[in-house]
This record gives sequence, C-alpha cells and structure tokens, in this order.
Amino acid sequence: MRKEKASFRPLVALFTFLVGCENDSTNADVEPCAAGFFSDASTACTPVTVCSSGEYETAAPTATDDRLCTPVTVCSAGTDETTPPTSTTDRSCGACKPWEYCAG
Repeated sequence: MRKEKASFRPLVALFTFLVGCENDSTNADVEPCAAGFFSDASTACTPVTVCSSGEYETAAPTATDDRLCTPVTVCSAGTDETTPPTSTTDRSCGACKPWEYCAG
C-alpha cells in the first residue's frame, strides 16, 4: 500500500480564515480593523498610538496609517507660553516683556 504525503492545504485554509485574507495583503475581501486599530502593508491590525501628555497629534490615524505624535515645545529662557498646547496643536512661545522674568 502506498503512503499518502501529508497535505498542508487544510492548515493553510484554516490560517487564511483566521487571518482574514490570503497571501495578497491588498485582498479586497479583508475586513477593516475595528475602531482604534489600523493595518498597514501587513495583514495584522495594530492598536493606534496614544500620544503621551508631553506630545500632541500631528497626523490623525487612518485605516492604514498610525497616529503621529510630536513632543510639545518647551519654551526657552527669555520666552513664555503664549498659547497652551492642545491634543492636536503645539505650544506657542513668545518673548517676555522687558520687566518680566521668564525662566522658559
């Protein structure tokens, strides 16, 4: 009796089902990631970066790109904060008035 070679086809089918696409990562049948996740050229959904308290968002996340965070500007000596930072804008600094002391 002739022995059959083991087939990996069932495993490939299972992996394809679990991952949600075939080898082509641009497969249109792939479900989009859930809110709070993105997927770049790979097939895995990755959590969106959360900017820390010392950063602000310079590019919002999309279905295919992560959020970009940039450190908030620190006012240098002789300058003072003129506009506070928000979650999406940087801090603005301006020169101190001649009679004021500004450590930065």
